[in-house]
Amino acid sequence: MVTIYGGAAPAPDLPDRIVDGTSIRLPGVGRVTVLVFFNAMSDDDLSVVDGLMRLREEDRDAVDLIGVHCPRFPAEKESRRILSVLDCAGIDFPVYDDSRKNIRKAYLINRWPSTVVVDPTGALTWAREGILPPELVRPVLKSMGRTARVTGDLRPGAQQRFLWSGRSFLPLRLAVEGDTLAVLDGRERRLLLAQLDPDGRSAVLKRSIPMDRPGFRSCPTGFSIDPEKIYVADRGAETVRIFDRNGREISSYSGKPSKSNLVGPRSFGAVRDVVCRDDMLYLASPGTRQIWVQSMSGGGARPFAGNGGGGMDDGPPYTATMGQPEALLSYGNLLFFSDSGSSSIRCIDPSTGKITTLIGEGPSLYGCRDGIASRALLQRPLGMCLSGGSLYIADSYNDRIRALDVRTMEVSTVYGDRRWQRLFSPSDVAIRDGVVYVADLGNGRVVAFDEHRGEPEVLRISGIS
Repeated sequence: MVTIYGGAAPAPDLPDRIVDGTSIRLPGVGRVTVLVFFNAMSDDDLSVVDGLMRLREEDRDAVDLIGVHCPRFPAEKESRRILSVLDCAGIDFPVYDDSRKNIRKAYLINRWPSTVVVDPTGALTWAREGILPPELVRPVLKSMGRTARVTGDLRPGAQQRFLWSGRSFLPLRLAVEGDTLAVLDGRERRLLLAQLDPDGRSAVLKRSIPMDRPGFRSCPTGFSIDPEKIYVADRGAETVRIFDRNGREISSYSGKPSKSNLVGPRSFGAVRDVVCRDDMLYLASPGTRQIWVQSMSGGGARPFAGNGGGGMDDGPPYTATMGQPEALLSYGNLLFFSDSGSSSIRCIDPSTGKITTLIGEGPSLYGCRDGIASRALLQRPLGMCLSGGSLYIADSYNDRIRALDVRTMEVSTVYGDRRWQRLFSPSDVAIRDGVVYVADLGNGRVVAFDEHRGEPEVLRISGIS
């Protein structure tokens, strides 16, 4: 569907406060303003945002971005829940919360992502719904900027940048390898390697590996670690990056289309997570709604599981569908993945690519219910780990850690259902010697507790600046 605005209709006014409650007064006129209606948790929507941010950098003197967050889950109507997500995604422009749909109604937006352009006189000029390539928007912005300079309507100057959560540390993902705790810090875009103390209740930072480099916009979203290498999924760069344990980048695989690294009609694009298994990289690609595989010994990447359609159908690769694959976990003869789009936990047989759903009733069903796995409900599950016959799950929108007993196929809540167990949007979980570590993303901390008693402590990581 395409929505077109014609004539010189003025752009509707925006609210006085943005998503964090800050009062803001926008210029109104004198700028080429791009409004993007998006869901901050949707990878498809973030791909549009990434493209618009690149266009803004091409003409910072003329172009401003304004975001309108359109919630999908009820939990996303809690404005403070998305602040850490905005920081981790590198979104530095003003964003409004449109939980009541007032802004969408004013701008006649029926679906998202949607892009609306307002010229420097304050008139609605151009609008499209859907996932747009930057190449479609670039001529519009260039034409407006050029005209505004000729007519004298432009007020040149770079747009003010915003930070959202107010936290200096945002643990997005974590993993334990031996006595090393690895934490992906989404705020500073770095991977922290810390040595755990013998009791597992504190750690000392040994190495900080920056993900950014000059001329390179990084947005890491997931990683895995083995005794020799670290594998990082960099959504912003559409790249899988491989580091040695000393932090030196030794290779990378691009998800952008090219004749040298692509088998098939499209690339794996921006990946959310990566694991290495038998010299093969398995990639969670929410943009294509597939799990891809990339050989580390050469050759191209190819779709491995999922036919690219949206849904929650099980079966072989050519019939199975996904919502938004998030985190991957390789264990034994299975590959597990969380599907945040369908609030489910699923597994893949690497020998055949067949997908089986373990937890989840349907692509549109979510909630918080324990019991038999086929009847249990989650709400946007993210990171996972497996220990002692149980699959532990960061159930982000229920603010809990859930566990699936893989022998009895029963789901239970192990942390977060009591008042003194306060988590907020947990994004990952790991276990070492009976101590459970949780990336408590919304609270900007790592929490540790005994898997039997569940007594919480904030993990002290000395040396973090």
